[in-house]
Formats: sequence, C-alpha cells, structure tokens
Amino acid sequence: MINLPVVKPKCGVVYVIGAGFSMALGYPLVNDLLIRLWEWNKFPKTLQDRLAKVIKFHHPGFNPSRRTSFPNIEQLLSEMMVNEDLFNASRSSPGGFTRDELTSIRSELLLSMSMWFHSIGSSINLKSECPEWLKKFKSMLRPEDTIISFNWDLVLEQLLFGAKLDASSYGFGPRNFKLPLILKPHGSLNWFHLESGGRLKPDKKFLLKPELGESFYVFTRYRQPKSKAGHDYMPVIIPPILNKSFQQGVQWETWRYSVASLSVAERVVFLGYSMPDADLHGRFIMQCGFHNQLDGVLKKDGKRSVPTTAASVTIVNPDRSAAARIESVAGAFNECVWEPMGVQLWVENY
Repeated sequence: MINLPVVKPKCGVVYVIGAGFSMALGYPLVNDLLIRLWEWNKFPKTLQDRLAKVIKFHHPGFNPSRRTSFPNIEQLLSEMMVNEDLFNASRSSPGGFTRDELTSIRSELLLSMSMWFHSIGSSINLKSECPEWLKKFKSMLRPEDTIISFNWDLVLEQLLFGAKLDASSYGFGPRNFKLPLILKPHGSLNWFHLESGGRLKPDKKFLLKPELGESFYVFTRYRQPKSKAGHDYMPVIIPPILNKSFQQGVQWETWRYSVASLSVAERVVFLGYSMPDADLHGRFIMQCGFHNQLDGVLKKDGKRSVPTTAASVTIVNPDRSAAARIESVAGAFNECVWEPMGVQLWVENY
C-alpha cells in the first residue's frame, strides 16, 4: 500500500470529475471524441488521410462517412501503442508505414486533440457568461472539499480561481483553506514541461515543484500549444490508453494526494466519471482510498492510522454500466446511491 502524507481526518467531500461534467459546455465524451475531432474544421486533412489508413488496419470496417464505424479513442490509441511496441516483431519489412511514422501520427493526433480542446475552452468565458448550474455547483463547494478531475480542460480553474490560480490550487505548497483543492491526475492543458513552457511567452505562469522529479510550468489561462514562431509544444496530458505512463514528480504527487483525500473523505461524489476500462490507474487509486477508509492510512512506520469509516458514495451518470463499474470498486463496504442523470440536471436539482 502507498505511504501517504499526513491529512486532517474527514477532509470533506471529494468530487471525482469526468468528461460528463464538461459535456454541457461543448467538450466531448470519450465515446464521441474521435468522431467530433474528425468533423472539426481545423483537423488537418493530411493527418486525417494518414490516420484513416491506420484505423482501417485495426478496424477494417472503418469508413469516415459512417459515424458508427469510428472506434473508441481509448481503444484506438491503445492499439496504436501495441502496433508500435510490436512493430519489428510482427513483420520482416516496414510495409506501408515505418515505426517512426506511426509514432508521428499518434503524436500529431494528440496535439490536434489538445488544440481542439484549447479552441473549445477559448470560446468559454465563465467570468461574463457562467451557466447557472455551474454557479450553483460553485456554491455547493466548501473550502475543505477536494476535486479530483480526470479532465484536461480548465473549466474548474476558471470557475474557482480565475487569475488567483497558483501552485497551492493544485496541492503544491501550503494549502489555501479558503478554496477547494483541485487535483488533476491526467494532467492539464495549461501544464507544460520546463523546456517548452520556458519558451512560451509572455503569458503569466508559475511552477509546480514536486519533492522529486521534474517541475512543470503552469499557465494561468488557456495557452495554445503553439508559439508565435509556429512551433508546436505538447501540454502535459495523459492520453486515454490502457498502458498509461506517469513521470515521477508532479504526476506521482498528484496521485498520492488523490489517495490521501479519498482515504479520509466524508462523502465521495462521482460527477460524469465513468471509470473506463482503460483507466486501470484511476481504478487502483480509488481502491486504495476506499480501502484506507476502513483500515486506516498506512504510515511510514508500517502502522495504520485510525480509520475514518466508510464514506457515502453518490454516482451521477446516466450510463448504468458506468455506475456499475464504480460500484464494483466502492460498493463492497460503502453505501452507493446511483443518480441516473446528467451532471447539469443533478446540480440543478441538488
């Protein structure tokens, strides 16, 4: 089990945020992400043509004119990774693509996804046009609450912090108990590696400094992943694939604090998060947190702290299969209530 930082018992409500939370603002769900990206008017045609050949290899029935033939983005990216890993072992000559070309297509796809998300985010101004349900959600939050968001977008940063966003907002440095904490295990569109983030100017930015590993530059607003000179810079986002890779540093510490918050939560509310099959890391972290609620947090001396007892669990998602996946992890010892509706409707009727 994971050794965790010292946290105050019963830290409040933990909200686990997924793609269903941002859907009402124009962001895609995992199931329709590739379809909508394909229809985006700025999706490069040259990439479309090359990617179509890769998709058709893995899914022979693929036809861009038929929406039902598009694969799930998690499945496709995982298949492409397997293709790259076994490229040399599966053929005696490169054939239609080289391994480097496959890697390039995958990288360009992820960059296009981040630029599309940036485009959606840039059209949202919560300061002047904040939907009523988001205002109500903000009023529901308490300073001791924690948000674990698996989304890349900056909706919650805009809603809660605005220009006051700093390292403590993400759990780095002394916690500001005047506002909830937001943890982003899958990265964020405003996070950049030091080398690329240092070249992107002149936007306001700050550093996330972990105890070990690389620091990240964080921009206080949406920053297009392209410099004024036209160079592309990939944000620190974890793609939706089965075999995810997390660097020691900011990402590890974010996971650690996610477990710490879940371990002492008085209530856990899943908002539009489906615990997809490809997110084995998210599932494991949830299992650790719910386990610690009953057995206590494992301390550095090998002993466990006094457990805070099982938290009540609310699952807000119209998808029954998503609710079942979450309950399979949380429901053994926790009381789970399924609210079969979208996040916006649930908040409005809360």
